Amino acid sequence: MGDCIDRPLVLAIVGPTATGKSALALELADRFNGEIVSVDSVQVYRGMDIGSDKPIKSDQIRVPHHMIDLLDSTEEIDVEEFRSKANIAIREIRSRRRLPLLVGGSALYFTALTAPVHFRPTDPGLRLELEAKLDAEGLPSLVSDLEQVDPRAAQAIDVKNPRRVVRALESRLLLRGEARAAGAPLSTEQLRLEETSSGTGTGPAALTESREREFPVTLVGLALASDRVEHTQRIRRRAESMFDRGFEDEVRSVFGLDGDTATGSTPEPSRTARQALGYKEVASAISEGQSGDSAIEAIVARTRQLSRRQTAWFRRDARLSWISVSRISQAGLLDAASSYFQSRLRAIGKEFLA
Repeated sequence: MGDCIDRPLVLAIVGPTATGKSALALELADRFNGEIVSVDSVQVYRGMDIGSDKPIKSDQIRVPHHMIDLLDSTEEIDVEEFRSKANIAIREIRSRRRLPLLVGGSALYFTALTAPVHFRPTDPGLRLELEAKLDAEGLPSLVSDLEQVDPRAAQAIDVKNPRRVVRALESRLLLRGEARAAGAPLSTEQLRLEETSSGTGTGPAALTESREREFPVTLVGLALASDRVEHTQRIRRRAESMFDRGFEDEVRSVFGLDGDTATGSTPEPSRTARQALGYKEVASAISEGQSGDSAIEAIVARTRQLSRRQTAWFRRDARLSWISVSRISQAGLLDAASSYFQSRLRAIGKEFLA
């Protein structure tokens, strides 16, 4: 069970939303003496449980989980902070001679943990200034600033996505401050990472061409897929189940909503929390007096869009093997995934009892 120097062995179950990653991961963790490391940008928030499909308490007791319930919904976390905390968790798991199992669909967090990616430093003060300008003047103003500072960056990212524009402008302004004389544009790698969630970037294909020793972990990864019709059905069932379990009440609590108005007693959620899938749609429906059915339709539509972007990103990572969850039983899926992991672990000289 020993690791390569500075390259801990990890398993991964990734893929688009609503493909059954969490349920499969629980069973695999039991079989491979594992602990789960969530790779999800919303599960880090306390109180955002139903919408992020956070593991229930009994599952967390059954299998230790990491990188969930780290922050209040009013706080922000950037990818570098996430990577730092997750790396600590991974090494602690390996020190117990157990196996880390990365589980989730946040492609940027997954890539940050498993590929040789370097990020520009962030400046919380500058980001707050840019977000204030975004609120006061609107997105076109920031897009115009980015076009002036770095036209190449403005062409490479999704300029309809406020978070992407703020990130790109922040990064470019910091880069200009660090190397004003050089005047270099944002690196190709940085532009790729800025596009992780927009789906228009080139993805991690270039990263997989790096020499193996440059990667921070020894990865054995599976990605789950589903055919289009079945996946849409899965997405709809997931959205409806969220409402059945009290998702509207959870959104009211996170956003401080009472009926159609804000109570004013709850601090405003962070920008990441406000934009989270499902939460944004339900909060909007509540504020506008729309029905739960309309919120479900909005969630389904946005989840389908996100799933396409997730699939495109993960398919560019040559290290991942794919398994279809369509027309296969849960037991059959578990056996297929277990067989794959067992054979790969044997191939790299690791022996685990399954």
